[in-house]
Amino acid sequence: MASKNFLMTSQARESGVLNLAVLGATGRMGREIIQLMDGRKDLNLSGASAGDAHERLGQPLTRRIKLDTPAAALADAHVAIDFSLPAGVSSHIETCCAMNVPYVCGVTGLSASHDTLMHEASQVIPVFRAPNMSIGVNLCIAAAASIAAGLAADFDVSILDIHHAGKRDVPSGTALEFGGQIEAVATPNKVAYDSIREGEYPGEHLVRFSLGEELIELRHRAGSRREFAVGALRAAAWLADQPPGLYNMRNLLDIRSSS
Repeated sequence: MASKNFLMTSQARESGVLNLAVLGATGRMGREIIQLMDGRKDLNLSGASAGDAHERLGQPLTRRIKLDTPAAALADAHVAIDFSLPAGVSSHIETCCAMNVPYVCGVTGLSASHDTLMHEASQVIPVFRAPNMSIGVNLCIAAAASIAAGLAADFDVSILDIHHAGKRDVPSGTALEFGGQIEAVATPNKVAYDSIREGEYPGEHLVRFSLGEELIELRHRAGSRREFAVGALRAAAWLADQPPGLYNMRNLLDIRSSS
């Protein structure tokens, strides 16, 4: 028997409209995604949630959608996009599995237990995880890994991330992704992280490779959160057509390994 999600996604493709539920709908990224969806004929906001006990639960969020519980928000969704907080991620994953809804996660500051849960969930539903949904920054991460693979050893790496004052995780998930991809293909002498939290800055990352008297720098600066929302919506549309599995931006962008 075909799964619920397969049937729903097939119907969505026939109608040309993909239903999306946004979890963490009242946060910076949730609001950005909902705003970007407005006026899109190929995407429909079918549900929105900020948790089971949010102070605005049951109140209108848009002209058509009220702020609901995660389970209610997922009722008609073909794909869920989660930009909530780490505390809610486990229950969101479990609910998506129970309701057979593909899950896109942009939440940062997650733990090893979240990694394990996503891996287990990916046996049941398609799961997409990326600490940064920007197309540009992910191409920079791939470039950093390529540089590191060419250097191989005897070099130092420093990674600086600058974000708005409200960002809680230090270093950023993107900074850790830069470092992780570099160390996956090379053995630097050290990888040093530094973080700045100030104002409303959406995000900047600077990666420096120091080798003797040479210095290589890679910098990515986000002008607004819109670029992250664009990537998240692209990921959701792509994930709707995938079988169960664990995916990331390298899969979406078809980035080949540097190892």
